[in-house]
Amino acid sequence: MSASRLALVLLLAAAPLLGAAEDRIRWVSGTLADALRAAAEKERPVLVYCWEEQQQACVSLYDNTIKTEAVMSAVEDWVCFSAKKGTPAGDEALSRFEVRSLPTILFLNAQGELQDLMGGVIPPGQFVLELERVRRGEGTLRELIEHAADANDPGQLEARFHLFFRYRGLGELEKAEAELAALCAADPKAKTLPGSRAHFILVAREAARAAKDDTHEIEWNGQRVVLSGNVKTWPLKAFQDWTKKVQHAEGKFEAYDQLGDLELAQERRDAAVSAWQQAEKDVPDRRAFDWCAAPARALMDHPGKPSAGDRKFALKLAQHGVKLAEDIDPASEDFRFLFRDQSKESVIAKQLEVLGYALKFNGQHGKAVETLERCVALDPANRQYQSSLELIKSGRWPPPPPDEK
Repeated sequence: MSASRLALVLLLAAAPLLGAAEDRIRWVSGTLADALRAAAEKERPVLVYCWEEQQQACVSLYDNTIKTEAVMSAVEDWVCFSAKKGTPAGDEALSRFEVRSLPTILFLNAQGELQDLMGGVIPPGQFVLELERVRRGEGTLRELIEHAADANDPGQLEARFHLFFRYRGLGELEKAEAELAALCAADPKAKTLPGSRAHFILVAREAARAAKDDTHEIEWNGQRVVLSGNVKTWPLKAFQDWTKKVQHAEGKFEAYDQLGDLELAQERRDAAVSAWQQAEKDVPDRRAFDWCAAPARALMDHPGKPSAGDRKFALKLAQHGVKLAEDIDPASEDFRFLFRDQSKESVIAKQLEVLGYALKFNGQHGKAVETLERCVALDPANRQYQSSLELIKSGRWPPPPPDEK
């Protein structure tokens, strides 16, 4: 079985990296078999921390993540085992799960079966969320593999898409490419959302290769494929052609949205607005809350001289975001899913801030001040809104284009 990385660092009490007095985690001494016997007796899952002494990432993760109260409390219900490289028990565990990168955290069930893993250094809050997700059995590596293997599973293509990025993160590049190829072969015309995203990755690779950009990276942030590198040199013809071929509505939104970002990066503002106008036609309401603000801010923050069309479109998007926020029912499932632990007032205030800037961007100073005053009144605890109000009142924003300074 191939194992990989998940980010977490916990140390064996008998052989700590740093001060053991600060580590309240009850580490099981002995071997992994001992930890599994304890897990079976207590009916608890197992966390295996794979680490190496004096390895900087291990030290950093322990020092900045594991020692926090939140993390030590979160692992109380887990049987924790430290697999230190260079020790018999540690090397046996590393070999069993083919761990190649340190630090790595393995999540096992009481039977010793790998459920998920993380690698690298992550903040305490993110680690706690990942730990809770694994405990619930949501989106685990094991679950993804099972879905991807079942041709009758409606979630098969989605699972293959996520496995592509999971395997890449684990350094399993051959497995990653196999999942991407299988996904594209199963949906050659991009009729599904995961199929659309997979083909977009191929288009991005083609553009990067054409530009001979060996710095390019393609990642996934949980909501969209993220491109990085010297994108200003990438030829956009393949992207422009691709947007016309996508069949899935949300996939079409994502393709045009990405094209707009690339056009703006290459200083083609009119083309960027045109692409975003196409994206707006297919953006789902559940994504429009966040999306409307993104191109509006991009146009307002761009250092070039804005056109009347830029100003008008930014204002339209900001107004759309406010209307969505005002219309959504705070008691609905959509609201609870999108805005967990937020009030409707705070959701509206976030959109009003963007609208305030957009009004000022269009020369409507009085309305901009009124809008931001309403924003502050709805969420007075957010100091950022007060700062935005003061900036608009001061007249220092927006700054003049470079040729007017």
